[in-house]
Amino acid sequence: MELIETVNLSNHLKNEETLRFDEALGAIALIIFITDGYLTKAEVNLLSTLLGKIKLFSNYHNQIIERMFDKVLTIFNEYGTEIILKMAMKGIPCYLYNTPFCLTADIFLADSQISGRKERLFINLCNYLEIPEETKADFFQLMVKK
Repeated sequence: MELIETVNLSNHLKNEETLRFDEALGAIALIIFITDGYLTKAEVNLLSTLLGKIKLFSNYHNQIIERMFDKVLTIFNEYGTEIILKMAMKGIPCYLYNTPFCLTADIFLADSQISGRKERLFINLCNYLEIPEETKADFFQLMVKK
């Protein structure tokens, strides 16, 4: 079974549980990494490094981040990618849409293994975040140079 489906934000959540802003950012980052069906130690380290660069997470202890990811993984295992993305989008105010875009762009630039699934997820996420086409095009040109 493919982990990443085409996400349709018009579907209703089975559970009205929401994610806080920090959980939403963490969920988006985590989903990018688990699209291949597993999470490697190198990906966990990279994720921790990237989240540590964000001021919001700078004072978080490892236990807080672990609990946050446990929550996200529990929801992911029960409902899948679509529900996690819906919940994340509800937890991110539109005026902060550049934050998850920059975070996922950092993941792509730092990750040496970009699968087609990750690319599709990134494109879907950019569409939900209303990232302008020229910004997406510039980013993918940068990726090609990488």
